Amino acid sequence: MRKLLGLVVMIVSAAISTADSASAKKMKQVLEARMACAKAPPNLTIGPKFLSHVKRMCEGKTECSVGPGELFAAGDMERWGCNKGFFVLISCGGSDKQQYPSDNVKQKIDVFCDAP
Repeated sequence: MRKLLGLVVMIVSAAISTADSASAKKMKQVLEARMACAKAPPNLTIGPKFLSHVKRMCEGKTECSVGPGELFAAGDMERWGCNKGFFVLISCGGSDKQQYPSDNVKQKIDVFCDAP
């Protein structure tokens, strides 16, 4: 009976691990991460900083949750006129590209590659 139970546990564990690895495709590259800011001072590099942040949080991972609020203060984004949301464009390998838009800059979005 013990051997049978051990065999069942092993088969179930293998099936779960296979299902997880099949559905979890890693993001190859963050191609773009942009937010629209109407009044940002020209000396601020908001775009490149946000892109760098998203790359650091997402590339090579199966999923991530990102937003500009992790990098910039809400008051600063309001003063800069960043109120139209943002988007992230990722490459999941080959020609598989996926875009994730947000409704506003205060939220975070979940970014991941769809299952193969």
